[in-house]
Amino acid sequence: MNKILKLMLVGLMSSSSIACASGWTVKTDTSGNAAVFSPEAEGVYNGVYFYMNAQATLFVRIAGVSCQEMNKNETQKVEFGNVSYNEQQVRVKVLCAGDDIAMMPVTNKGKNFILNQLETTPEVHIITPKGREAIITSKGYTEALEQLNSGDSHKATAI
Repeated sequence: MNKILKLMLVGLMSSSSIACASGWTVKTDTSGNAAVFSPEAEGVYNGVYFYMNAQATLFVRIAGVSCQEMNKNETQKVEFGNVSYNEQQVRVKVLCAGDDIAMMPVTNKGKNFILNQLETTPEVHIITPKGREAIITSKGYTEALEQLNSGDSHKATAI
């Protein structure tokens, strides 16, 4: 098992580019409700992917590894940490959301800061507590929210 983790870490550390995907969309979440999601962006390390929802929850997916596997099937395990959003530290609650890692702002002030960044800047540069980095675009954010709020969410696609 340790050899597999070491190989994954070597693979994760071999890339130095940050991808920035474009276009927020309305999709159906795992509860069957329409929700607004950013496009998935590959982080600095290959195989680490990020996306965000309109409630400022950041999701991290590591290819080939589920959150439950990383936490030894402790699906209810909750931790706290700081995530940097455009160089501003925001306190987050970190927990499993299916196979992904979810990082939710703890305070309304933190959530409002992130949402303001999505509305007023072209992109949000993110650094997680474990040092994983990505850029989430703001392109299409307000349009997707307007689509969701207009009730035109029947065009939502399943994720």
